Parts: sequence; C-alpha cells; structure tokens
Amino acid sequence: DQRPHDGIVAGKLARDLSASPIVSALVQEWRQFRDDSPGERFEHHHDRMKQTGSRAGAIARLLAGIVLIAAGIAMLFIPGPGLIALLFGFGLAGYGCFGLGYIGYMTFIVTLLREQGVGGAVIVAFYVLLGAGVIASSWLWAPLLQRYRGGQPLAVLDALLAVATLLPVASAHPVAVFASGALFGAVFLSVVASTTVLVRHNLPPAAWPAGIAAFTIVFAGGQIVGPVLVGWVADGPGGLVRGLALSAGVLALGALLASRQRALPNAPAH
Repeated sequence: DQRPHDGIVAGKLARDLSASPIVSALVQEWRQFRDDSPGERFEHHHDRMKQTGSRAGAIARLLAGIVLIAAGIAMLFIPGPGLIALLFGFGLAGYGCFGLGYIGYMTFIVTLLREQGVGGAVIVAFYVLLGAGVIASSWLWAPLLQRYRGGQPLAVLDALLAVATLLPVASAHPVAVFASGALFGAVFLSVVASTTVLVRHNLPPAAWPAGIAAFTIVFAGGQIVGPVLVGWVADGPGGLVRGLALSAGVLALGALLASRQRALPNAPAH
C-alpha cells in the first residue's frame, strides 16, 4: 500500500511550494490587496508594481494568460465545441477583444482620473452615471439585439465602448469624464447579452450550452490578459493614458472583427 508514502510526498511538495519565493510573493500581494479598501485596491496594486519594477513578473503573468487562452481555444476544437469555434469565429474574436479591452478600463479608470487631478466628487458622480447607464442598458439595446441575427450588435457595442474608453484619455474635463461613465455603463453589460442572443438566434436549443460556453471561455481569457497587458504598458512611457488607449484600440479591433460575423444559414426560427 503506497498511500502513506504518497501522503509524505504530497506533504513535502506542499511545504516546498509554500516556501517558494514566487508563492510567498503572491501570498503577500494577495494579503495586501485583500486588506486595502475596495475603492483603492487596484490603484495600490498598480503603485506596488511600479515601485518593485516587476516588469519581468508582468511579462510572466501575461505569457501565462496567453497560454491559458491558447489552452481554452484548443479545448474548443474538441468535436462539438470545435464546430462552435468554426461557426462563430469572428464573433468569438470580437468578444475576446471585449474581455481584454473593457477590463482594462474597469481596473484602471479611477487611477487614471486621480492621476489627472480629477476630484473625489467628480469621481463619485462618474460612478453614479455609470450605474445609471447600467440600469438603462437593457431597454436601450433590446431592439438592436432582437433585430439582427449576426454580429452587428456586438460590433456596435464594442465600437461604443472604444469611444467611452478614449474620452477620459483625450480629456480630463468633467463633461468628458461623465460622458465616458454614462456611455460605458449603458453598453458593457449588453455586450454579454449580445453573445447570448447571437447563439440563441443561430443554434438549436440543444446547442445553446456549447455556444455560450465557447464565448465564456474566450471572454475569461481576455479578462485574464487585459489588466496585465494594460498595466505593463502603463508602467512604461505614457503611463495609464497609453494603457487605456491600448484598451480602446483593442475594443475597436473587436468591433471590426464582430462586424464580419454573419448569421448562420438555415438558423432555427424561435
């Protein structure tokens, strides 16, 4: 019976991992992140990364995210999900760009506004308008989502998010900040709804879980890479202005890709 021996080996492996400098650094960073107040966590994390100069670590995390995305995409090509990837290739690519681009905005927008000297009252108003946009988003975009069976809604929404992301990059004036928050809030959750509607319009009900799973995998991969990529760019010349400009560019690319997604022939009528 090898069970006692296996337990000893597992225990030794766990001790070795816990003593690893990489694991220790991750645990320390997590504790600092957890103990920060909710409105300052990402800002303080960004400051710590700049102070430690851990560009190599940022590159490593970026590469790890790319590997995970590649693994997720590879899993899509198993029979069944692989067919989804072939049918919705442009839609998946556009949605992956959304995941990568929008999370950079959500992670770093407050830090950018503070760096630009925007006051606390303006930031609070920014969030109020963003929340109001979220409340209004479902009825704002429902006609668009129901009218088209291809990738047009995803393309339009990605393009609007690119505009919303560029506004605070171009100007720190309160009007630009408020317009950015209201537009971003009114759009970003509807992007998720647009992919669900795309699947439901073009696949039979039995294939809906596989279709939604494919979009979810790509979206998750984008969210893994997005903050690391934007943070890495922001640590270089140009700072967060350059990082969020990159996010806007990725969202614009997503709009272009999604616009190429066509409705499938012989799509079921619901």
